[in-house]
Order: sequence, then structure tokens, then C-alpha cells
Amino acid sequence: MILLSVVAGRYMDFVTHGGHVPAHYRNIFLWAFCWQVVACVFMQLLYRNWLRYGGPDRYVPPAVG
Repeated sequence: MILLSVVAGRYMDFVTHGGHVPAHYRNIFLWAFCWQVVACVFMQLLYRNWLRYGGPDRYVPPAVG
């Protein structure tokens, strides 16, 4: 998250030309949308694997110790 925050800051500086065009801050919604899509893809993969291991009825978590 720290690294992506730096990248997001650099991106915002780039699209606003150093902060001189505040109307370009609307692009942050595009940035957030892209990362939400990535998160949804990984959540779908996690859900599919969970179903493959038994889903809500037959899933047994790994034993500890």
C-alpha cells in the first residue's frame, strides 16, 4: 500500500501538471476503479477455490499444530 500510494501521488501529479489543473483530480476515480476490478478478480478466484474445497457445507480448515 505504501508503494502504491507513492505511485498514485506521482500519477496525480502527472495528470494535474503539478497540481495546476484541479479539474483533473476526477481521474482518481478511474485509478480506484482499476484497482477494484483487480480486487474483484482475485476475490472471484478465492471464492472458486473455496467452493472447490467444499464450500459452506464441507469445508474443513487446516489443523493448527
